Amino acid sequence: MTLAQLEIFIALAEAGSFTAAAVRLGIGQSAVSHAISALEKSLDVSLFDRRATPIALTNPGERIMRNARGMVAQAAAIRQEASASRGLARGLLHIGSFGPTSSLRLLPELIELFHQKYPGVEVMIEEARDEIVEQWITDRRVELGFVILPDERFETVPIEQDEYMAILPAAHHLAKLKEVPVASFDNLPFIMSRAGSGEEIETLLARFNAKPRVLYRMPQLISILGLVQRGLAVSIAATLALPENYPGVVYRPLAPRAIRRIALAMRDRTDLAPVASAFVDMAEDWAAKRKRKKSKT
Repeated sequence: MTLAQLEIFIALAEAGSFTAAAVRLGIGQSAVSHAISALEKSLDVSLFDRRATPIALTNPGERIMRNARGMVAQAAAIRQEASASRGLARGLLHIGSFGPTSSLRLLPELIELFHQKYPGVEVMIEEARDEIVEQWITDRRVELGFVILPDERFETVPIEQDEYMAILPAAHHLAKLKEVPVASFDNLPFIMSRAGSGEEIETLLARFNAKPRVLYRMPQLISILGLVQRGLAVSIAATLALPENYPGVVYRPLAPRAIRRIALAMRDRTDLAPVASAFVDMAEDWAAKRKRKKSKT
């Protein structure tokens, strides 16, 4: 068993096919196949069900994967420590993002600042629903990921906060209000987000005994806005996820206000690789400066 074999093992599990894994790694498909066969032979176990499409891990493969990710992550950390000792800032940082809030509103500026300070570090972003990002952190597929607080499973650094807003057709009677009571959504035609915020929105509505008629469940915010624009239903979404303006749609704060706190999460801050630790330090400082700036305005 070698580190290279484990890296190919992880790439194949994520890519779902030998061809896709080969493209991702920049090697031949035969090299991927040979490495996996050699790894299975050395472990005396079948790691993949090759009959599945996409290719799937066997039960032993899933258990081995958790340890493989940890070993590869530790090896990367060792290389980064060695690089840092020579005064070099190089490496690869994996970050999980849960959608427009982190991908469009937070990460671009953070990555730009990080590249200015550490131009030799490559930052790889993977985007998925909230619960998938959380699982990626747990499984060490990413070193850092954005989560919604509270989340007691991880160490977290608060980055930003926003609030949930009523999303209404411009001609809707609730659009005349400065703030929309959560209870007023009761029995209204409603679009429920199928992204990670959906569970929080359902909890919020239940807290005020509001039972809207959920006619649509949509994973994409742009689809939600399109239906609201046509007056088909109303919805709720977080401010940072929303475009500043959308024709025919208005945003109104909820009453009472519903705050959402966003954080950068990790398994163990003391065990981070140098480049991940540097990113967390920079993000924490960036968030503190943003908070001070907002308090002055």
